[in-house]
Amino acid sequence: MSGPKVVRVVTRQELESLCRRQIALFEAAAKDFQATAERVGLWDRAGEETIRERRARLEALFHGEQWQEVQTQGRLHEQFLLAEAKRLESKAIDEAQAEKRRRRQLIDSARTIVSALQAAGAEVPPALAELQTRGFTGSTVDLAGIVEAGFQALTDSEKDTATANEVRELAARLSEGEQRVALAEHLA
Repeated sequence: MSGPKVVRVVTRQELESLCRRQIALFEAAAKDFQATAERVGLWDRAGEETIRERRARLEALFHGEQWQEVQTQGRLHEQFLLAEAKRLESKAIDEAQAEKRRRRQLIDSARTIVSALQAAGAEVPPALAELQTRGFTGSTVDLAGIVEAGFQALTDSEKDTATANEVRELAARLSEGEQRVALAEHLA
């Protein structure tokens, strides 16, 4: 192919400007990542140190006049930090949804226990009754403890009900006339 060829000469100032721009984009991504990590409670010294090391590496490449490497590494680091910020935010949202679902399940369990205790005519523990009327603002661990206490009250109340007595009487009638054998005799 013949004809004029177009060659664009890039000056040193243009290269420096492109590299400074890429380093600035990395800095903006690092600030966004830090803000996201702090907001979701996952910011730590390791993340801070990693960003500091990457920043120092980009500056060293810039001062070593490795323009192409600054642009390539800066772009890679920027994209990584932006993707990592999105991942952290998504993880925090998933954890919050799981926590909300767990709380809802525990509160539903508490309501069921309260209705079962009331149907059995047993006393409803105050914390469980309060949970049903006012809701719950404490931790899931505390909520699970209240529900566990409700289960215990429910099993205690079932021991005293007429149904349990009827089951015992039925078992006694069915076992009339049977010879009871001890385990040692059975094994012999």
